[in-house]
Amino acid sequence: MKKLFIIFSVVGLFITGITSKITSCRMIKYRDANYSNSNLQNDMLIWMKIASDISNEITNYDNNGNIKNSNEFPELNQFYNLVNQHNQSLVLDRSNAQINLGLRKFQNEFKEIFQKLNVKISETYQNYFNTLEKKPLYHLEEEDKFTLTYVDLDKINKLTNTATTGVRAVQIQYEFMLDLSFKSLRQMRPFTVTYVVTNEPNEIKKILEKSIEKIKKYLINFFNNYEDVIVDQNNEFKSIYDDFEINYNNNVKPLDKIFIKQFNEKIKKNNAINQEIREAIAFDKTGNKYLMRLILGTVTAENSGQLPETADIGNYQPALWAGEGITPPGLTAENFVTAYKKSLPIFNVNDDHMILARLSVNLNFISLYGLPLAGTLKIDGKNFESNILISRQGLDNKLMNFGKIIVAFHKYYQVEIKKRVSTFKDEINFKHTSVFHVGEELFKKFKNNISSANAIFKELLNNFKQSSIAHNLPDLKLFNLYNLVKDKAVWIGNNNYEVIQNRIVFNYYRGSFCLAFTFGLNRTNSIFYAAYGSNGGDIDVKYGWWAWILIDK
Repeated sequence: MKKLFIIFSVVGLFITGITSKITSCRMIKYRDANYSNSNLQNDMLIWMKIASDISNEITNYDNNGNIKNSNEFPELNQFYNLVNQHNQSLVLDRSNAQINLGLRKFQNEFKEIFQKLNVKISETYQNYFNTLEKKPLYHLEEEDKFTLTYVDLDKINKLTNTATTGVRAVQIQYEFMLDLSFKSLRQMRPFTVTYVVTNEPNEIKKILEKSIEKIKKYLINFFNNYEDVIVDQNNEFKSIYDDFEINYNNNVKPLDKIFIKQFNEKIKKNNAINQEIREAIAFDKTGNKYLMRLILGTVTAENSGQLPETADIGNYQPALWAGEGITPPGLTAENFVTAYKKSLPIFNVNDDHMILARLSVNLNFISLYGLPLAGTLKIDGKNFESNILISRQGLDNKLMNFGKIIVAFHKYYQVEIKKRVSTFKDEINFKHTSVFHVGEELFKKFKNNISSANAIFKELLNNFKQSSIAHNLPDLKLFNLYNLVKDKAVWIGNNNYEVIQNRIVFNYYRGSFCLAFTFGLNRTNSIFYAAYGSNGGDIDVKYGWWAWILIDK
């Protein structure tokens, strides 16, 4: 007898993932007042929005050219003699009494920024951060690190023909760690802020302007090649397309790494460019800054599948685009893509290309003989912008590959697709239950571990990926399967209904579950299609919100 993996009241939902932006199935509002099931996906959305806001605030602060006048703050004078032409960099010892007062100056200034961030976040999300004891952001002061770098004004003088007599300057990089928490989510986030300490701020500003002007033509010549980048048609950006990394709202690093690599090859290693220029240019080495800064990121969780809590997520169930039964005629990749685009307007591209991101150039990432530049690259008085695009055909090819894998998954488990209904009667709901045939061996594995729904979902994925039907599917490495809410134990069915006797049960009584197919290199940069799961509550829905999963022998 075939083992049945029965999915009760199929819920379909198209959603797209975080960076770490991920989407959600809705948390149920079950009639038990003591019941609580945190919606992990919604929490992650808020958490990552907070992280993005923090990053933008600190980057703005860092880009303002933080020049500190040692005449106004004499405690900063101690730094000048610690580095020179022969010893150009030094990690500072915070316990050194001679420089500790100067370092405290930077820490105290940042604390003001830090406190303002905490107040802003707490006010925005006051329903959660409603006590003075509970803060979203903590500064791990013990992780603070300061690096002092020599600014070679003599070489800058020769390079820019700028008078530097009597001017003293050093660069200080302040690396710090912030602990960001929201409910059960927590992340340590490193940042770097760069300062210039000088006795002549006005002269340094002039030197800075001339330094930017000196290398500007090389920057313009380089970046003009990247005004429009089509990732599926540009070999330099092929990895972006191959891995389908299209959501940059939380992390622009995949793009940044490519720009830095090409900059090194086309400028720093280009013998046609004056050696003096090539030697002068250095990049930030902390790993906490980026050359490219995001101005616009098109793909987000909100605009590419995140549905509001009041949405009827049954509107996107597989039965509506594939039809009912085992391998129905409508179960095709083409039908999936059509339905997917209908539910996600962001992927309906009418032009030849879809813009994924718009980037500017962060000059603060670059230093010239130790002097950090400031601001953004401008061409003819306007900020330079690089448009990151994907062709309509390239996007369709990826969505089609996603659809082919989902179709193959359903065929492999011989899913008998049923259309869910809106009713509170279990006996009717069971007649509208989709059935997965999983086989004897897999059923035994499931029954041996009923403490985790996620473990079962993981086994479903692994078993499919190792099958012959999946072997030659394009982009299989990008395919994953997740439960989008907190992991829960499942249970063995009792005698209330014959159909659940001795079967493994997933259901809303113990909290929502959401079985989602994803397409992307990792969970934080994927698109999502949550085809099976439960969402419950006090909303009127067309297709019902009661949902179970059963695993049968």
